Amino acid sequence: MGKKKTFNDFEVRLRPKASDYLVGFDAPDMGGEKKFPLAHLKNFIDSADITNITESMQLPLNQPGEQEKATDKALPPPPPFLNGKIFHVKSDNEVTVTLPPMVESDSVKPPLVRFTLVNLSENAPVNIEPKTGKLHAHGSVLRDTYDTAIIYFDGFKWYGYGDFDRKAALSIKRVEDTYTFSSLDGGKLLHFYPSENTKVFLPPASNFTSGTQFYVYNFSDHVLELSTLDNSDIMSRAIFLRRKYDDAVVYTDGTSWFATGDLS
Repeated sequence: MGKKKTFNDFEVRLRPKASDYLVGFDAPDMGGEKKFPLAHLKNFIDSADITNITESMQLPLNQPGEQEKATDKALPPPPPFLNGKIFHVKSDNEVTVTLPPMVESDSVKPPLVRFTLVNLSENAPVNIEPKTGKLHAHGSVLRDTYDTAIIYFDGFKWYGYGDFDRKAALSIKRVEDTYTFSSLDGGKLLHFYPSENTKVFLPPASNFTSGTQFYVYNFSDHVLELSTLDNSDIMSRAIFLRRKYDDAVVYTDGTSWFATGDLS
């Protein structure tokens, strides 16, 4: 077998073009050779490619214009820009990082993706949520400085592991009128300051996952009434917060609504 040549064996300095390619195998097992365009390999060369995030955003799958630069339309799409990246979140405010939707079509399969997310903010949490579906992990918040998570997509679902906090900090929402609870209110403190007797409406319990809860505080001299939109019963001894500073916890098991507290 003749001696194989390397780039150093050529006297002429090579100037690779984006349309050039390498030949190799796309799996450890024998299965045939495959062309790997140099323009696509750049996403795998840098072992520590760090990108800063300073505000809420949806992560990109590819850099702007990257797909349009491909000169050979017969070539497969380039690997996602996310692959192998390390994202440093640096912000003075709470940040939400949205994972991009991974859609399968007749011609393109969703790519495999893995990247690292690090919270480098001083006093601001990082929320991680997919654009579609859910993140399969024991939490979705990087609360403290240097909390780190590995996020990956296996071709079907988003997964994550690392320094996740299972519960987000309770947030306070001021309400001054009749109000209908939504999934975005889960875990929140709802402070009511109505100018007259007011109702708090609960959508059908089946619209929510078991364990969804929120807190109601009456900071007025008027009466708050808990009521369901589908006229189903609320499992509680009463449904009114009649006095100033009365409060209650409202939650569901996915089938019925429950309430406990200063109800009368």
